[in-house]
Amino acid sequence: MFQSGLSPATAGLIEDATTLTAEFVSAGYIVHLFLEGFSPLPTSTHADFLANEATFTGYSFITLGGTGHLFSVPVINSTGQVVVASAPANWVASDAVSPNMIAGMWIENTANGVRRYVVFPTPLPMNAALQFIDATIYEAPGGGGYVEINN
Repeated sequence: MFQSGLSPATAGLIEDATTLTAEFVSAGYIVHLFLEGFSPLPTSTHADFLANEATFTGYSFITLGGTGHLFSVPVINSTGQVVVASAPANWVASDAVSPNMIAGMWIENTANGVRRYVVFPTPLPMNAALQFIDATIYEAPGGGGYVEINN
């Protein structure tokens, strides 16, 4: 398990976590994985991310949130920060036919606007049946956020 910090929204649309949390509750987030070799920048476009999307067998983007779904109740994490957590996003490779090394993930809104991304400290393999990545998004209302990854 590791934690990685979320980027601010891309294309100069720096929004605090309060706005992003409201967007999650109203319309939802779409969470994608991207391949090793792609190094996103704050100026990276939606097309840049899509061109580097994961392709392992069993992969699909995941929708979290939307009407009727909420982040968890606020809690204080181990560093004393107040955070709310999404439900986990879970990906499982179904075979070894299309192996990938996953370098990170991005979060977009339902209008295909890239909101946040995270680059993992080291790429994660998705190259054999039942390899998995579980990601929980933590937002700190008023600023910041991070992703906790299990694999």
